[in-house]
Amino acid sequence: MSEENSKVVGSIYFEFLDEIKNLPWYHEPTIEKGEYVYISEITVDSKIRIPELFNQVVKLAKENDCHEIIWLTGEKHNHDRIEQEFLKKNDFSIFKRVENWECSPGYFVHDHSLWLKKI
Repeated sequence: MSEENSKVVGSIYFEFLDEIKNLPWYHEPTIEKGEYVYISEITVDSKIRIPELFNQVVKLAKENDCHEIIWLTGEKHNHDRIEQEFLKKNDFSIFKRVENWECSPGYFVHDHSLWLKKI
């Protein structure tokens, strides 16, 4: 979480995972430590804050002996394009495209990709 003048200006949601499973991706997060960090959501008031939040996640990942970061992002919305721009600039590569994934009952994702980066 990033704060400015006691106001939250950004957050990033991530989990530690011990394994990457095929889609549909039902996984069991761990409380701490894991082989992977999975980033599924980021909210910021400015794209300038993305590197700040990401660097915090990388620091925690290294402290917990993680080897790779997996980031889920879409393709249709402006915030998705901002995330993709960041991912490309930071040497992430597309691990898997999501064509038709029921990520929760009755809610399908059609336009997302899983990005991967070794750390």
